[in-house]
This record gives sequence, structure tokens and C-alpha cells, in this order.
Amino acid sequence: MLMASGRICYLMHLVFVATVAAGVVDALATELETRTKALVPGLTIKHLPVTLKNIDSVDYGPDGRLYAAGYDGRVYVLTDTDGDGLEDKAEVFWSKQGDLLTPVGMLAASEGVYVAARGKVALLRDIDGDGIADSSEAVVSGWQNETHNSDTRNDAAGVAMDADGNLYFSLGCMSYNKAWLLDGKGQSQYDLHSERGTILKVSADRKRREIVATGLRFVIGMDFNQHGDLFATDQEGDTWFPGGNPRDELLQIIPGRHYGFPFRHPKYLPNVIDEPAVVDFSPQHQSTCGFRFNELRSHRQSFGPSHWEGDAIVTGFSRGKLWRVPLAKSRAGYVGKQIQFAAFESLPTDVAISPTGELLVTCHGGKPDWGSGPAANGHLYKISFDATQPQPVAAWSASPLEVKVAFDRPLDPTQIKTAQIEMGDFVWEGDKYEWIFPGYDVVKLEKGSLHRSLNVDGIAVSDDGRTVTLSTAGQPWRTRYSMVLPGVASAKGNGRTDPSNVEVSFDLSGVHGEWTRKGDSRSTWTGWLPHVDTNVIDVLTAGSAEHERLKPLLDQPGSLVLRSQLLLPGNHVAFRFEASNPFAIQCGNVAVNSVAFGARYVSEFTMDAERPRWESESRGGREQIVPSEEVPLEIVAQTGATGSSFVLDASYHADFDPNERPLRLEHLFVPWAPTIKPPNDGSQDMSGALVVGDPVKGRELFFGNEANCSVCHTFAGNGGKVAADLTVSVRRSPEAVLRDIVEPNAAINPDYVSYKLLTDSGQVLTGLLQSAVTFSHHKRATTFSGWPQTTTPSYG
Repeated sequence: MLMASGRICYLMHLVFVATVAAGVVDALATELETRTKALVPGLTIKHLPVTLKNIDSVDYGPDGRLYAAGYDGRVYVLTDTDGDGLEDKAEVFWSKQGDLLTPVGMLAASEGVYVAARGKVALLRDIDGDGIADSSEAVVSGWQNETHNSDTRNDAAGVAMDADGNLYFSLGCMSYNKAWLLDGKGQSQYDLHSERGTILKVSADRKRREIVATGLRFVIGMDFNQHGDLFATDQEGDTWFPGGNPRDELLQIIPGRHYGFPFRHPKYLPNVIDEPAVVDFSPQHQSTCGFRFNELRSHRQSFGPSHWEGDAIVTGFSRGKLWRVPLAKSRAGYVGKQIQFAAFESLPTDVAISPTGELLVTCHGGKPDWGSGPAANGHLYKISFDATQPQPVAAWSASPLEVKVAFDRPLDPTQIKTAQIEMGDFVWEGDKYEWIFPGYDVVKLEKGSLHRSLNVDGIAVSDDGRTVTLSTAGQPWRTRYSMVLPGVASAKGNGRTDPSNVEVSFDLSGVHGEWTRKGDSRSTWTGWLPHVDTNVIDVLTAGSAEHERLKPLLDQPGSLVLRSQLLLPGNHVAFRFEASNPFAIQCGNVAVNSVAFGARYVSEFTMDAERPRWESESRGGREQIVPSEEVPLEIVAQTGATGSSFVLDASYHADFDPNERPLRLEHLFVPWAPTIKPPNDGSQDMSGALVVGDPVKGRELFFGNEANCSVCHTFAGNGGKVAADLTVSVRRSPEAVLRDIVEPNAAINPDYVSYKLLTDSGQVLTGLLQSAVTFSHHKRATTFSGWPQTTTPSYG
């Protein structure tokens, strides 16, 4: 790969110089039409009839207007002038050169618009009431700069406010690739008391700030939910710092907790507990960015069907995805899952919900990882929802030979077609609409992994029209399954009847449940449940007719039997099960009965893995708790005995972690789930790919006079500092490296955005903005023996 990197560098400089001279920045401003796709019925995606440069953050204010913060530092206000529901007029709300550098995070409040930017969180105020901001006040500023980023990279990001008026924002980590900050003696200089890589709280009077949580990498989105709990998205970092944030994350921010970047390490950071994400977005390299809770607020409706109420709506930048994340709050924390409902060919950065309940999405133009930069046009979309269309609620393995899909409204059974099901470790809904993705080798491995079809032998629709049952071949592997179900349309007389394709996915997680009425010998209800926790069940099956029938039964005298395969969350695990009614548990070889504890019944016990699992060579030396082995789990609970609604929850703490955690969805598998994983048959097609290089020749090219790569670029810590560090190129696929050569402007590294500077003498300099006070530029020489450098110390 070094050989390839050397050639890339040489060609990239040729292309860069030629294209800048030809005015490629102007060409990048031309908007490209992009594809969009709704994965469920009833969603209409429309492009707003405005043309703006790439927008980072959006929010609707209490005044009902849409505010948008651009990558270039301009803030706009958008309105609908013709009443068609689409904002068609964009006015500059605030623009002052150098004031808002790389804004990422916006909150429109009654007192003005808060914007997180490099070096500060600003409050933009409209003092004279003309609808345009008159002032920009730095409500919080003054912190240590990170070691690696320039002014074209985000710094402060994400803005949220609690019910008491306290303001929250994040600061990016000190170093994304050298998080330990090792000194010359190999000692870590990472400081848990530093404000870098934290969530910060600013008092309501804006006079004090404090660290709320540490161990964050690059938080982009933050929001409080209806329970007053703060959530944030953080980004994958394992590619650049092995072991750090293996997945993009949705986090519940709990004061005093540490979130794993950098992670617990026996030498460098032995005294922290890494807080797990509520949801780890898969597969790797999604780049979670802005999000909003889909909740009824004082100035807005919620978006979509009623069972989406309370979900987090999350953007996935690098693969053009939009998810909803249902979240169930349990006694020990939240349980959630990712569900994609829309796909884009552009790069989503943020979402906002309009006063009337439409979803506004902003997307950058260009390609992953970074898009086309601040000078290029982006895209604004608005998604509306037709409530008459049936929505998928859940899909699950109902038996070894059966799959079910539940809908919230009746379907027309005459239009349903045979489904297609694929299985494999990396299959998800919407895979065929993943038009863009980052060019890392791990992504190519994911896409080249084994996929197989699962035969569907028959299909039936329930009498009420709300559940589709598929008869399938045996589900052979413990893996993921994705489904395309054609011909989904409302039952006649219930709305528009033209059919749509529905895309869903599922795995073999879950619980088999049976409820038997007191005095009966046969069960009244039997079926799949997503969890043993009743609140998780309610949230993840809301809208399912089968599960609606179970809920009132649990208030009647009888017994509920839950069976699952439990993956022990560690080697030594302490469990706590708590219920409203008496119950008994058989977990592996442990059998316990609950005891009364106040108004509840509680069972506490510990289990040790018979075959403890340790990571002998964990990635980056990370010290973490890993699941160990599976044991059968059976819970038998009385129902209806107390006269109140039946409640059950489950929690644990494992190994060195003293914090109580909820059982996750991936800890519970249906009793018939096979243990066999898909085989690794090496089926990835690498034909035609340039995968062989000569490292010696590569170094000669990179550091030699022929290509002169090292004058500007760095590789493995050596070389120039005025162009992108190419060390990570060894982890990128050959196709992505080739794209960097032939399409150098498709993805512009935000640390190396080029600018033109016109001096008083009339000289035009082309270069890189490295800080607010230094403009470093390079001019092309007549030969490639060197690159003359001039540094302009300041500009105004």
C-alpha cells in the first residue's frame, strides 16, 4: 500500500494544482440531484426548492421558522411563502466573516439561536425584531485547543438545554489517533480533568461551567428526552485509535461516567469504567451525526405513526441513512435498537421536526468520509407521513420454520407478494439502497461477506390483516436476516391502496412466551417477545395486534412462562430480577424463588461461567468485559395476583463493573436459535483489485524526490503537515484510494480545505487555513523538486 500511497500523492498534487487553477471550487457549487428511498410505506421525501451551501445543523424555533447553520459559518432562516408546506425562501440570519467557524450544533430558543462553533458557543439575537440577528454573543468560550485539528474542523458541537435553563455542549477529544497522549517516556498524559473529550454543563446564568461526563470522542448531536435524560451521538474511532469506539454510538449521558475514548487500559487508564452505548450502530463506519427525539413539544407535533413517538431520529452521514431508535427505559437504564426507514445518496448531518410534524433532513453533497466541503451545495429534504398507510412494527423469528411481520394497520391480503429474505452477519434493511459508503477495507470485507437467501415457501395474512406469516426453510445460522416484502397496501376503504415494498430486518434474539389462564391446562397465548422486561416488550411491540392481545391477559389470574437462551454478560455476573408478582427462575443450574421486597418481588443471584472467556490480545490493549457463555433461562411468574398491571425487569453487573446494567437485546436468544455462525468461505471477490504493493518502492516514492509526497503529506508520523495524513490509506480499499486519485474533490478532508487569498499587491495565493491567525499556502513550482512555502502571519 505504500507503493500505492506514493503514486496517489504524486497524482493528487498534479490534479489538485490543475483543478484549483481551473476553478473547481465553482464547479463544486453546482447542485447534484441525488436519490432518496423510503423503506416503509406512507413517507414522501421532497427536496426543498432552495439552493444553499452545505448545511451542518438545523432546528425549528418557537416562532415556527427553520434555522440552518452552514458549514461556511453563515446562518439562514427559511420560510414557506406559498403555503405548500415546503420552505422556499432562505434569508441570511447571521453572517460575519470569521465569527462562526465550522458550526456543528444548533438550538433555536426563545432568547435567540445558540450555535456551537470553533472556540465558543454563540447566541445569535434579533434585538430589533426584524427577523434577522443583530448580535453574536459568546455565551461560553475559552478552552484548550486540541492537538490535531485546524479551524476547518469542528470543536464545540451539539447544543441542548435542560428544563432549568442549563446549557450543555461537547468538546472534541484532544487527539483522535493518539488518545493516550504518550510522552517521550511512554507515559500517558491523558487528563481526566481536561475539558477536551467531554460533555460540559453551563449554568443558567451562563457564569459557570462544569464537566458532566468524560471519554467522548466527537459528539455531534445532543437532546433531552421527555424523561429529562440527556442523550448524545458519538462517532467510531477504532480505525484511527485501535480499540476506541468500535462502533458509532447513541449514548445516555449520565453525570460522572466515562464513555470509553480513551478506554480502560491496565497501564494508561486503569481506574475508569467504560460506559456502554445504548445502541452501537452497525455495521462499522456509519458516522452518526445530528439527532432529535421524536416527541410532542410545545412548538411542534411528533413525526410519523404513533408508535414512533419517543424514538430518537438519528442521521448516518457516511452511508446516507436515517434511523429511528425506539428506546425503553428500565430501572437500570435504556434498551434500544436501530431501525432504518430512509436512505439517501447524499450525506445526512442533522434533522429537525417541523411545527406540523414533518421531518426536515439536511445532507451534504459529495462522498464519504467528509463530503464536498463548505463551498459546495448541499441538500435539504422534507419528509411527510400519510397516516392511512400501514407501518411495520416488528419482524421476528416465530419458530425454526416461520417468520412474522406485524403492522399497525390492516393490509390488503390480495396484494401481498412473496418476500425475499437474505441472511448474513452484515445484512440490514435497505442494503441495496446504500448508494454511498466509506472506502475502508473493513467496509469492503462487510460487503463481501457471505450472504445467502432463505427460501420462503408460503405466506399468509391474519384475519385482522395486521400480521404476515412466512413459512420458510430452516433458519440455519445465528446471524442477521433482512427481508423485502412487496405488495404492502392498506386494506380497501382504509386509505390509498397502491402497494409499496417494505424493508425490515431481524435476528434471532428474543424470548418465547406462554400465558395460561388459572385453572386451564392449555395456554391461551403463545408467541415471541423481544425481551423479558415488560417495558421493553411494550416499546418494541407497540402497534402489534398479537402483542396487544397479551397485555390485558397479564392483568388476569394466570401464569406467564418465559424461555430463552441467556448469553452471560461476563464471567462473574450478579443478576437482579424484579416483578410486581411472585416468580421463580431457573438460570442454568441456578434455581431461585423471588422474595417480597416492599411492594415488589425480587430475585438476586450470581453466576460464574464454567468456561470463562478472556481476550488474550484485545484490540489496543483495551480492558473490557465480554460475554462468556450461554445458559438456558426460564421464568415462571404469576399474573393478576396483585390487582395491578404485571411488571418485570432484569438487570446485572458483571466482573469489575459495579454499575447496574439492563439486559441488552443481544443477551437473549430464542430457544431454537442455532449456535452455528455463517461460515467464512472467503467468497469476497478481489479480482481486478490492486492489492499487491512493494513497501520498499513505496517508501522510495513517498519520501524521494520523484513524487515529493513527504514534503506536504505525513505517513507514520514522518513528512509534511500541510496536506492530509496518508497513514490511514493502508486501511482503505484500493477502490477508495483510486477514487481519491481520479475524483480528488469528491471527499475533501476538512482539515485541508483550500482557500484563495488576494493580497494588497494583487498576488493571489492558494493555500490552507490552519488557524484563525495563520494562513499557510503553497505555490506550484515549475518542477516537482520542491514546493516553495510562504506563511502569511495574519489576515483581517
